[in-house]
Amino acid sequence: MTGSFPSVFFATSANWNWSGISGSISRGRRQYHPKLEMFEGQTLEVSSSKPLSVHVDGQPIGTTPVRFHLLPRALKVVAK
Repeated sequence: MTGSFPSVFFATSANWNWSGISGSISRGRRQYHPKLEMFEGQTLEVSSSKPLSVHVDGQPIGTTPVRFHLLPRALKVVAK
């Protein structure tokens, strides 16, 4: 999908499962797992019944609820 960004969600309570899957994803190998869900869109909104920690690129940014928007032409990339 043009003009969209991918989002990966992994629902589990076992931290050891997340560490193995996240390492695989960060190295570009998308490993199948029944609790792994991938979405694409221009806007992403995440909410929960109680506040949950939100991480972006491995860094904590706050808690739910949170909303992300894709801004067209907001990033200029120069390759040499």
